[in-house]
Amino acid sequence: MLSLRILALFLSFLSPLVSAQARCQYYPLRNFADLFIEAQTFGELDPSFTISPSNFTFLQNGKLTMPSASTLVTPLEIDLEITLIDQTNCAIYTEWIIADPKNPHVIGAQIHFGFRDSEAVGLEVNRIELLKASTSLGTWSFNASATLGYARGETWEATAQTERTPREGLLGAADSFLRWLAEEGNSTEAVPFRTPCSRLEGGQYDAEACGGFKAAGKGVLAAEKRYVVDEVSGGVSVMFEPEGSGTVESYMLRVEGGKLRNAVHYIAEGQPEDGGVEEYNSLAAALLGVLPALRSLQISLVGVPIDHGKPEDVDLIEVLL
Repeated sequence: MLSLRILALFLSFLSPLVSAQARCQYYPLRNFADLFIEAQTFGELDPSFTISPSNFTFLQNGKLTMPSASTLVTPLEIDLEITLIDQTNCAIYTEWIIADPKNPHVIGAQIHFGFRDSEAVGLEVNRIELLKASTSLGTWSFNASATLGYARGETWEATAQTERTPREGLLGAADSFLRWLAEEGNSTEAVPFRTPCSRLEGGQYDAEACGGFKAAGKGVLAAEKRYVVDEVSGGVSVMFEPEGSGTVESYMLRVEGGKLRNAVHYIAEGQPEDGGVEEYNSLAAALLGVLPALRSLQISLVGVPIDHGKPEDVDLIEVLL
């Protein structure tokens, strides 16, 4: 059963306060990230991952997947978590390292939200894209224990005000690095590498130079890029499909003072776990049962009462099938 704390997080997320510029508040996004992390830790699905609009998409390693067939239903002890919060585009990126020698993983997920109505009131999950790398998938240069050791020495905290880079600069630094990879380090474009610039590729690490060694995917253009940008930490998550590779890749980059300070890369390969439609439909039917209780729900955020109104029933079976 879901804990009361999980339920409270879910309810507080349903209608976060939004500024006049439709900029999402930090704490509802952070709360949802915590909810997502707890779901993976205990292997329990939460209604917020399935009660979503009709255009909701859940992907695992590039494949359309039912949440009940995803890695979220397998309990995993997370040794290290890094989360980026994108208040401008209402999105989250959270990356986890699981160094359990019996079941090691590196998992990253981008979660994108949309507003329930044209007045920018209330958020709902539109898309969850989860990537996992593991020994069982034969992931390139995978070594979770080495990754954990190196990653613990890095910082992804808020950067000093004097070192912060505008959103456009963060995106520009990330794109220039990906173009540099595509041109095998021979790009005429100057990549803004900081000194030192640490780079983690699978289990390989260079603490001094981000351009110090070859990476899988070099010489291949990055297509279909999806971003999460945290302007406070200077962090950028970009997921993409190298053209013609049949894989999905993830880079998490950190920019200080307009220059790249950290680059973390892994590749997610393989197929999602099988999951029965009958099992998912049973879960969907159970979740539909909670909707009537939400119709007249009122909660208070920061002392301000919010009327959720009457959310429309969602045919969960049709959301992903």
